[in-house]
Amino acid sequence: YRLAYIFAVSDADREQLLLERADVYAQMGYYAEAAVCLDVFLMTFPRSERVQQAELAIGIARYHLGEYREALAHYDKAGDSVPVRYSRANTLQSLGRTAEAHAIYRVLIGTDPQAINASQETVYNLGENYRQTGALEEAKIYLNTVKEPLLKNKAAISLGLIAMATKDHKTAIEQFTAAAATTDRHIQRQAIIYRADALIQTGRPDEAEPALVQIRKSHPYGAEYDAAALMLARIYRAKGNLNGATSLLKELIFRRTPSSAALDELDAILVETRDRNALLKLWTGAGHWLMESSRSSSLLKIADGLRYTGQPFLDLCAWLIKNGSDEVKSRARLLLADFHAEMGDAATAWGYLSRAKIKGENDDVLRIKVRAYLANKDQLNAAHAIMALRDLRDRDLLLLLDMMRSLRNKDLDQAIQFCSRTLAKESASPLVSVRFADVLFDAGRIKESLTFYQAAVADTKPGTPNQARTKDWEWAQYRIAALTRGNASLLALQELQSSKGSLGRLATAELKVRVLKERVD
Repeated sequence: YRLAYIFAVSDADREQLLLERADVYAQMGYYAEAAVCLDVFLMTFPRSERVQQAELAIGIARYHLGEYREALAHYDKAGDSVPVRYSRANTLQSLGRTAEAHAIYRVLIGTDPQAINASQETVYNLGENYRQTGALEEAKIYLNTVKEPLLKNKAAISLGLIAMATKDHKTAIEQFTAAAATTDRHIQRQAIIYRADALIQTGRPDEAEPALVQIRKSHPYGAEYDAAALMLARIYRAKGNLNGATSLLKELIFRRTPSSAALDELDAILVETRDRNALLKLWTGAGHWLMESSRSSSLLKIADGLRYTGQPFLDLCAWLIKNGSDEVKSRARLLLADFHAEMGDAATAWGYLSRAKIKGENDDVLRIKVRAYLANKDQLNAAHAIMALRDLRDRDLLLLLDMMRSLRNKDLDQAIQFCSRTLAKESASPLVSVRFADVLFDAGRIKESLTFYQAAVADTKPGTPNQARTKDWEWAQYRIAALTRGNASLLALQELQSSKGSLGRLATAELKVRVLKERVD
């Protein structure tokens, strides 16, 4: 063609030769060379009657090169024939402008339903368009008619995605496996990624992992590499391999434009991490990438996990107070108030509490106030704050019972009444019952204390091995033995005798004394 063009006599021959040469290149898949020939045609013969034919051909070449916007510009100059309109629809579909493409397809199908079969590319794109617009049954009709090998593999991926959408994971895996057999590396990578996703969704991550690892090794670039790294990170996270997951996520984050999906995954890992040392290591390594106002809610949870790490905790709370929403700022101030109250710095704790601007006194605020009062050795107000809690926990009651030893007269009576009402309404642990019984005993309310010692023993599960019995259970049995007479006292001593501690030995000695007394009597 090159020599023929050089020795051609007429412009008409040169036009024909350029168009034929471009067509041969296109059939061979050399679209860049085809586009060059057509560019030469348009520059050399701008007034040719075949300009629209050349514009359509170069548009199709640009489309296959992935230069979709340039392709559209050429279609605009190629007229309004059916092939031009189908080509424009295919390009719009590839650009993600699905609605515009669908409108063109719908009109063309209504005008000439058979014309679509002239191009396998159009058949595939129409099926993909129907899939993306939710018309899955129509999509399957067109996708199943694709016969051209390369496009058939792309259609298999689309059919697999339809199966995924309808929860038919078995069919999806079969389609993706078939598509992965292609020689086209891009389609192959896509199929492997989708197949791995389907395997993960069916609870088979171990089958997906080797293929994802292979993609990372063989194709260390592109969207498929990023998708494989993200999926592997999720698999590692599910297995508890946080270091492996974080290492992969860092690859996706340490870029000019960090991956938002990777940031979300890192965010979730940090929120879920309960081990403080592991959390601190993760936060120190990559936490600064999450410092965005939109992530304030999760950063607040992370700050709570960093509570005892010193400067990282203080720095994150300070950042949240400066950059978070009003609610987040208040919660961050509460975290700092709680932290300083635990450290015994009551003045700083009250300062953060006053600036938190919390409406009302919820349980979180009341618990912080309890710690702040205790930092000032104000047992009475601390006790009142605990009694104001709506959702009492065992640790709250244990703290109150501990403080009750320093209360006197009316204050002590009020606290005792509160505990009695609470334990009457809600079941408490044996530990709480024993502690309350001790308070009642010390207050001279012997009969009431016996009731709670007996409740503590009754709450211990039958058949509990001796080694699992707590010292509180032993103490309750000892008190019952001391406060009762007859069979009740004897039974308590016999139960206590099985313990290996000092109270068990005391019970054994007491039982021997009683046997001797019976013999003497």
